Amino acid sequence: IGQGADVTIVAGCGVHNEGEESARHNGIHRFFLEKDAHVLYEEKHVGKGNGTGIRSIDPVTEITLGENAELEMDSLQLGGVDKTVRETSAFLDEEASLIIRERILLWLARALI
Repeated sequence: IGQGADVTIVAGCGVHNEGEESARHNGIHRFFLEKDAHVLYEEKHVGKGNGTGIRSIDPVTEITLGENAELEMDSLQLGGVDKTVRETSAFLDEEASLIIRERILLWLARALI
């Protein structure tokens, strides 16, 4: 993202399972923000299907923020997911800021059966 830019990114993915095999979503997100850039990244995930296999969402996020850059990540997992592992690493230059909000809802009803 270029110097001084102000950008909003909206993303979403789902993991669907109708069988006994596991279903997995594992994306890699990389953010490179130049000096004074601002990005709001909104991400939503959901698990669907009547299968008995595990639904897993395991994203990896790598962040590089230039001087005075700001990245706000707002992640929402809507439900239907059995397992999630999120890995985030970041390098922040002077006066840069990183705000991460994660709301994770797992498929609790399946755990109670």
